Amino acid sequence: MGQSRFGYPDAYRKPSIYFYCIRAKGYGGEKAAIVFAFCFIYAVEAMEDVFWGLYQQKQALDTGAKLFVLRWLTILGICISVLVFFHDLCLASVFGAAVSMAVFCISNRLAFGKFQEKVLRIRTGAVREVLCRCFSLFIASFMTIYVTNASKYAIDRYLTEEVQACYGFIAMPVFVIGLLNGFLYQPSLVRMALEWKECRIDCFRRRAGRQCAVLLGLTVMCLLGAYLCGIPVLSAIYGTDLSGYKKELLVLLCGGGMFAYAGYFSILLTIMRKQEMVMYGYVAVSALSMIFSNSLVRIYGVSGAAALYALLMGVLAGIFAFAYITEIKNAC
Repeated sequence: MGQSRFGYPDAYRKPSIYFYCIRAKGYGGEKAAIVFAFCFIYAVEAMEDVFWGLYQQKQALDTGAKLFVLRWLTILGICISVLVFFHDLCLASVFGAAVSMAVFCISNRLAFGKFQEKVLRIRTGAVREVLCRCFSLFIASFMTIYVTNASKYAIDRYLTEEVQACYGFIAMPVFVIGLLNGFLYQPSLVRMALEWKECRIDCFRRRAGRQCAVLLGLTVMCLLGAYLCGIPVLSAIYGTDLSGYKKELLVLLCGGGMFAYAGYFSILLTIMRKQEMVMYGYVAVSALSMIFSNSLVRIYGVSGAAALYALLMGVLAGIFAFAYITEIKNAC
């Protein structure tokens, strides 16, 4: 019986479970198991999102944030511990997935009871209605994963794993802009939804305009910080010489700013009950990605991947901004 690179017998590989990874992508069993484990972690997060919605409705968004932090700190603690003691990423991923489910079940069971909500029975008709209304958001969320990772998929196809790792290192700060922006606008979403429902368009528009200005400031600050000390800091964190990727880092951060704008405008469109426009925007940008991703990365390498990301995010932000402005004008 052959041994895999991580020491597991080849017989433990299950192509039936990891069909996509092994048959479609040609990954080995360990790499497929890691992908599967992290998909499971985010599947748990999707289930937890249902509870976050309840907490936000009850003006207790901090409860969802605390549970989110608790779950991820536990996952990171377990994964790091397993990596330190066993030096096995596959095992660490599996343990992380198991802990994610355990923490989700225990923490939300305890928190849910404090709101005295009772689920007497599940109404099939109501579930069907929610699914129909949210189908466009599902498509948009699915396409978000593809669009934001299109450059990584192309690198995986044409370049080496070392290049993929370096790209991942410089892409890590990209989501900082959106994360910081989310901290600022998340508490105001319920208020904005009420303003839109009550036709207080001027208040809604002013609040959105202020947030866009804040987001611009965050993007400029992140770009300045990355220009001055981004590469040395990332090189020190990852123990890798990234000095040749400064230009790509700045381009990716520009794309990160555009992605944060796209995410914010998509939320505003959802509040306006125009989530179909969000879906159409992501479908259009996904088609654009399929056309250009392979050629850009194959010809220009990491620079092409960074340019592709910035291009896709810029187009997406432009589509959503146009849709938002159009709806505001129609509402007025």
